[in-house]
Amino acid sequence: MEYRIREGVKADIPFLERMLLEAALWSGNTGIDAHEIMSKPGIAVIFVDWGKPGDTALIAETREGRPIGAAWCRYYSVEKHSYGFVDEETPEIGVAVEQRYRKKGVGSSLLEGLIDEASQQNVEKLSLSVDRDNFAVGIYEKAGFVNIDNAGDQHWTMVLHLK
Repeated sequence: MEYRIREGVKADIPFLERMLLEAALWSGNTGIDAHEIMSKPGIAVIFVDWGKPGDTALIAETREGRPIGAAWCRYYSVEKHSYGFVDEETPEIGVAVEQRYRKKGVGSSLLEGLIDEASQQNVEKLSLSVDRDNFAVGIYEKAGFVNIDNAGDQHWTMVLHLK
């Protein structure tokens, strides 16, 4: 499958929000109310006032230019943050790919691109939140992320040290 990855722009926010919902519904459970998910404090904050220093997004798109996946990176504060928050010096990332394009290397490519971008910006570490049963855990572990929560917890916070 051919695709390309480009830098995200502010006009991509609606697609990024759709990908955020895709990430939240990774298991395919369609019985969950999308509005309820997107209004949770740890999710609602993710793209608010996007465009601040450190906000980074990558978009995977088909040859025809149709977006199929995204990865994003953002710094948060102690007062307002998402679920994978570690500290104010560690940006949290998110990665999502439309279901029909999963397991084709798109998510891994987006993650690799985001890690490269963070390294170029001299970021020391990245964090993320993931359900331990999510198939993406293997992708994150392969990239070097490690779980910093109790292994028995359902939701993990994982960290990748870049330096």
